[in-house]
Amino acid sequence: MNDVLIAGGGPAGRALAAACVDAGLDTALVDPAPERAWRATYAAWSDELPTGLTGIAGTVSRARIHAVQEHRLDRSYTVLDNGLLRRALDREDLQVITGQVVRSAADSQSTLVRLLDGRGLRCRIMIDCTGGARPHQRLAPQTTTAQSAYGVIVAATEAGGLIAPGEALIMDWRAADQGPATFLYAVPLPGDRVLLEETCLAGRPALPMPVLRQRLYRRLSGHGVDTGALHGKPVERVWFPLDVPLPGTGSPAVFGSAAGLIHPATGYGVAMSLRLAPLVAALLADTTGYSTARRHAEINHLVWPRGARLVHTLRRYGLHRLLAMPPSEIPRFFDAFFRLPADRQLAYLSNRTDVRAVLGAMAGVFALSPWRLRKRLMAGVG
Repeated sequence: MNDVLIAGGGPAGRALAAACVDAGLDTALVDPAPERAWRATYAAWSDELPTGLTGIAGTVSRARIHAVQEHRLDRSYTVLDNGLLRRALDREDLQVITGQVVRSAADSQSTLVRLLDGRGLRCRIMIDCTGGARPHQRLAPQTTTAQSAYGVIVAATEAGGLIAPGEALIMDWRAADQGPATFLYAVPLPGDRVLLEETCLAGRPALPMPVLRQRLYRRLSGHGVDTGALHGKPVERVWFPLDVPLPGTGSPAVFGSAAGLIHPATGYGVAMSLRLAPLVAALLADTTGYSTARRHAEINHLVWPRGARLVHTLRRYGLHRLLAMPPSEIPRFFDAFFRLPADRQLAYLSNRTDVRAVLGAMAGVFALSPWRLRKRLMAGVG
């Protein structure tokens, strides 16, 4: 019987599995395709990432935002190299099982995990790391608040000068089309390549891939990119929910995006999972004598302490205000946000437990916004 069974082999699951092995726990990881490459692009503000990732990421020194005006941020941005990150999280003592978890049943000291093929696995505790769009939840795309994106990967010389060397274009909100607001995300990748991606930050429903593809091609064409040459280039398609319910005190233990560890206003999450994984593993090692239910509660409290839940609620409010805005107002909102002092930007983007700092950032955006936008930000208050 394993001490820990991790369901899901994405970055969060692999990070937690590696941390559990490092903590001396007999650990198994179950995934339908454990050797499958991670095809999504994972990135974060560099100061959010744990130390020790040197050599597995390409860090750029400058980040740029284009809302109503252009904003250059004095904050380093990191794009992770998926292959190197995966190898850094490999552990020889990790038991990897090919299969899909369909259900689990816990008693006071252990958990029986049932796989799709009928196999049963018993462990002391199972952690669900299967992602925000877990198969058993059957999320309905039409009623789920989600982020979607469509991107192409090109050689840096084919990027039409959209980003300079050593630079990342985090958001370009200049309109590429009529209708819901989307932005261009352009970042350098390993191998002298660039990801050019049209992104729907949040929608209910999020924009479908054909619409995003059409917008991306129209935008790139306007920047002088030969869109005819894009056919056959590697493509990235992104869709993930932003309104995953947070685990309750009595809920089974979850981690990563399955635990709602996605910033509601940005969609970023991998850095927080990488930072929290060793803490969760240490807790698991220290609570081997606890009941299963108590260990679940301890993990969920560690991942989501009270301050973090309150901050998440505030950010969800901000997300709902964005969803209610007409497309023309969204660039003005981000223009106000990126005029904030750097410490207030940092609080809203990265501080997950300081309620006062996040409220201060929200108040700052309100103060810098025109009256028309202020009315929309206040809608629903009270």
